[in-house]
Amino acid sequence: MGISQFFPKVYQYKYPLQCITWKGRNRTNSMYANHPWLKEVAEQVLWINPADAEAWGIKKGDSIKIYDRGTIMIPAEVTPRIMPGVVAMQAGAWYQPNKDGIDTGGCANVLTSQRITPLAKGNAHQTMLVEVQKA
Repeated sequence: MGISQFFPKVYQYKYPLQCITWKGRNRTNSMYANHPWLKEVAEQVLWINPADAEAWGIKKGDSIKIYDRGTIMIPAEVTPRIMPGVVAMQAGAWYQPNKDGIDTGGCANVLTSQRITPLAKGNAHQTMLVEVQKA
């Protein structure tokens, strides 16, 4: 039983998943993102619900690409702690592009719009619609 049974039209969109971020316990925004001891506290992964993971053929630890405006390659964490239709990663990772320009650091800013928000004049986090695939 997959998510499409409950939300059949969700999978028809070009970017069917909502990507959100959270503040982690091992860094303050991007401060300490390069500290080796603090990297051991929490690995930079993309949370995905088991129903979505099944629909995309993703298993825990698989290297996956997440993309919309840019592309990130990151390990998958399949967990029921995130609701179906939503994926999430810790905010504040440093941008680390490979030779093809794909971020391997897990920097969520790669996926955000360059347009600023009207009130705070910042980037538009929590508005990222994305697609995922096994790398």
